[in-house]
Amino acid sequence: MEHVRRRPIDELLYTSDVILLHLAINEETTGFLSKERIGLIRKGAIVINMVDPKLVDEKAMAEALKSGRVDQYAYETESTQGSPLKGIETALAFKPFGWYTKESLNRNKEIWVKNIAGLCREQPTNRIAL
Repeated sequence: MEHVRRRPIDELLYTSDVILLHLAINEETTGFLSKERIGLIRKGAIVINMVDPKLVDEKAMAEALKSGRVDQYAYETESTQGSPLKGIETALAFKPFGWYTKESLNRNKEIWVKNIAGLCREQPTNRIAL
């Protein structure tokens, strides 16, 4: 991959017009886009979080949007209740829909049918231990 160059995160944040977050959510990545890192983002950049709101310090992102440091922030979330981003016109919240594909819907139907058939035969599948 001759056209790919590794760069430090700080440099990428400062030089990028668009930042797409595609990180797995775990202890190491929670809060990845911290107040400090948001402060490094190029003025007027667009940030798109494709994973989980926990990747971003929402209070710092709200401040960055209000000040114009970040032009727009798009993210998936179940609810904006209690979020400092609520009501900010340039914070675009979407219900999670990344899983919503034809294949996924068909697979869900198959699982439902197998579960119901298993219950009818008194041989349940996909049991959940409580």
